[in-house]
Amino acid sequence: MINKNYTLGILATSVFVHISLYIALAFFISFFFASYSLLSISAVLLPLISVLVVLFILWKRSTFTNELKGKILLLITAVLCFLPSLFLVNLLGKNEEKLNFTIEKWVNEPDDRAYFVYDFLDEYEMVGKSKEDIQKLLGEPDENHSYSPTENVISYFLGPEVGWISIDGTYLVIWFDDGKQAIDYAVETY
Repeated sequence: MINKNYTLGILATSVFVHISLYIALAFFISFFFASYSLLSISAVLLPLISVLVVLFILWKRSTFTNELKGKILLLITAVLCFLPSLFLVNLLGKNEEKLNFTIEKWVNEPDDRAYFVYDFLDEYEMVGKSKEDIQKLLGEPDENHSYSPTENVISYFLGPEVGWISIDGTYLVIWFDDGKQAIDYAVETY
């Protein structure tokens, strides 16, 4: 059996590690715009499961749980350990929503295009499309002062670069051959 002082020490250490892991995960999810995946859900649940295992062992092996105070403390700790998991799952959901492309978002949220442009590029093949088809899909191109105004290149402003410190603008640049078919595209920041 584990005595009261060891129980409180183990409990404090496991809660500290639990909170530290969730703070690190929150920064990681925010910085890298992680969304729902098997890896991200596992990363969110693993600290929760580990602290619940520690709490279960303390519940079964500690003399402190013979007292009502001990049982209440362990139950409150178990319930509170779910809150960071719920917060991080919510954060993953917000990122998932922000990263998914829709035509309505393209039109109504021009400063957020940099977040969902890669979902757009995965969904629609640009190479081989005509200039008219692309403009029907995305609308009129924006002016881009980094390229001379020729007939062979168009660009769309995607908003400020993605990240915590956004200094430059991001553009989707599409190059065309003389037959007006897209031959290449790039997401550029300048």
